[in-house]
Amino acid sequence: MLSFKFPIQRMGAAKINAYQTNPTGSFASDKVYVGLPGRDYEILVFDLEGSLLRKIRKEYAPIAVTADFRERALAQLPQGSPVAGRLEFPDHKPSFQYIFADEKGRIFVSTSEVDKASGQDICDVFNASGIFIGRAAVGYYDLLRVFWEGASLDVVAKNGRFYVLHEKENGYREIVVSKAVWR
Repeated sequence: MLSFKFPIQRMGAAKINAYQTNPTGSFASDKVYVGLPGRDYEILVFDLEGSLLRKIRKEYAPIAVTADFRERALAQLPQGSPVAGRLEFPDHKPSFQYIFADEKGRIFVSTSEVDKASGQDICDVFNASGIFIGRAAVGYYDLLRVFWEGASLDVVAKNGRFYVLHEKENGYREIVVSKAVWR
């Protein structure tokens, strides 16, 4: 049996870390992937019995939390939210936000970087052996929105396609389907 300990943040605390690092994970047919976003970029890969198969580590450039970003993030909170005045932002965003895998065991790590052209999050992509194979702009995963609004999974990879749930500026949601071309 797998078990992990991670810090719990109480909502009644005087100060609340906007990026409290909660574990993220995904499953493929025969593996479990677990990551704890934070200062390190590390994904743990387990078999279904809970044995550690490998650790995937990658160097990354920390992404600063700017004043503009703070302002936009606070604007997303519900009007009059009691949390807004207690929310603290670290100097840098987490090393990554989310991980997911496809049925072939490829691992997609949603970083804290945003593609300037599309506005989508940039994912680092690793093959089933944990070898880095590239980067792609995939999805609109927002760790803060998931934490504060309990939003659901935004990106799924299956059968060579990406299914992305995206909330548009007008508040409506759309599902964007893209085909993955592997070279």
